[in-house]
Amino acid sequence: MKSFQGRINRRTYFIGSAISVATTGIFVVFFLAPFAFLELILPNWDSGGVLGLLQQAFLLIPAVYFILMTVLLTSRRAQDFGSNGTKWTIVLFGLFGLNHFLEWQIFSLLILLIVGILVLRPGSKRRNKYGGKQPAKLNLQDVYRLS
Repeated sequence: MKSFQGRINRRTYFIGSAISVATTGIFVVFFLAPFAFLELILPNWDSGGVLGLLQQAFLLIPAVYFILMTVLLTSRRAQDFGSNGTKWTIVLFGLFGLNHFLEWQIFSLLILLIVGILVLRPGSKRRNKYGGKQPAKLNLQDVYRLS
């Protein structure tokens, strides 16, 4: 897929990630607000019933958006410094999964280290196998480029 090809600079990765987190938060609030209102007006709210399942289903929308944006940005950012973006994405999500299930603090530190590398490591100045010359400035079109 062309979405995973190409290069983005550090600034675009950082701003794109911040936009992704903020947008995901807005989606969560937007999708959960009706359920919070129902919980206020219905005294016998059963969060394990059908409405609870519907609430969980609505949470899938922002989760899928966040995962897609993280994969796209991480893949293209790693390619900027000549590395395979798929490997970086697999490692990052593997650490997310381990952190979720095992809840060891070392995984959180490793995730921060990887994100730090992606934000701070300069891209290759010359053309590499993933694209032309390094993008020089912030380009928000690259954040949402899906084709």
